[in-house]
Amino acid sequence: MRRLLLSNLPPEVILQIFRYADSFSTANALLRTSSVFHCIWLLNANAIAVSILPRAVRYYMEARVLVHAYEQEAKLSQVYGGRPRSNREAVIVHVRRFLEASDLLWNFYENSILPNLKLPGGTSSYIPLDRDRFLPALYRLKTLAVSCHTPQIESPALESITKAELIDMCEVISWLRRKCPLETQEQLGVQELIVQSKWLQTWFDRHLAQLRNQDLISSG
Repeated sequence: MRRLLLSNLPPEVILQIFRYADSFSTANALLRTSSVFHCIWLLNANAIAVSILPRAVRYYMEARVLVHAYEQEAKLSQVYGGRPRSNREAVIVHVRRFLEASDLLWNFYENSILPNLKLPGGTSSYIPLDRDRFLPALYRLKTLAVSCHTPQIESPALESITKAELIDMCEVISWLRRKCPLETQEQLGVQELIVQSKWLQTWFDRHLAQLRNQDLISSG
């Protein structure tokens, strides 16, 4: 009688197991299970990675748009930082650094607003952003800051931004300008957002006007 082993499953079933892995750590454990799993991984690594990425990276869609903006900029500038790198390597380095800094920025934001939430009457009219609004807004801001170097190829994903998302972005840039210490901005590499705040404000005003016009047309 044939033993019931995972490696005895049809290759297409094993491929689906890989694609439904919840993380790359899980996929790595699977590919070490047997030579069959390892071979299927080697043959389908790109397709498997595309399936896992949305689950492995928080706010994947916003991060993906940011990667695209960096890739467009990389086509115009071949050197990032110190030694020359390939465009893809440079993009990965920049995005990875920003994503790591984003979590630290969220902690600074949360700690800076909590003491100000209580007014003398015991209530507050100010409702801060939660993590699931702050980080995507920060990613979109960074995408805009990168895109401003190449405005002729502005991302369609940013053109379709909603009014609620735009308001969240305004909140984040306002906090960065007023509350985020200069040393923190430098440490986490977000000075670019502050330097370009006028350009960002112009972009906000333009898109907010467009959204208001769309609301008027819809209500009419």
